[in-house]
Formats: sequence, structure tokens, C-alpha cells
Amino acid sequence: MKVVSLTRTTIGIMIIAGLLWCKPLIWLCGIMMLFAGLTGVCFLDLFYRILLGRNTAATGNDGKAGDLGGGCA
Repeated sequence: MKVVSLTRTTIGIMIIAGLLWCKPLIWLCGIMMLFAGLTGVCFLDLFYRILLGRNTAATGNDGKAGDLGGGCA
């Protein structure tokens, strides 16, 4: 089974919170997902990489970083 991505979890929580309490949050999520789909760059993923550091799960056996991509994983 695949590990749940922090980015996808956050977007899901933001959409649910937007549906319940704050409608503009839905628009923000929609714009972020549309931008990520068109360009391949996910702002939330980049934010988490800056905040939490590099993804160590993407390193190979040699210790070099693999393809981390820029989209929502």
C-alpha cells in the first residue's frame, strides 16, 4: 500500500474545511491544483520541502537524491 502524501492530505483537509467554514479556501485549493496540473509545480509541495527539508525517501542506495519532481506527489 502506498504511503499517504502530506500534500494530498493537506489539500483534502483544506477542501473539507472550505466546504464547512470558509468558501474562499476552496477557490485557493482549486487554483493551486489547476496551476500544478498545468505547470507540474506544486506550491504546497515546495513549501513542505522548504519547511521540512529534503525528502530522504527519494535517495538511492548511493545516497544521491533521485528524481524528486516538482508536482504534487
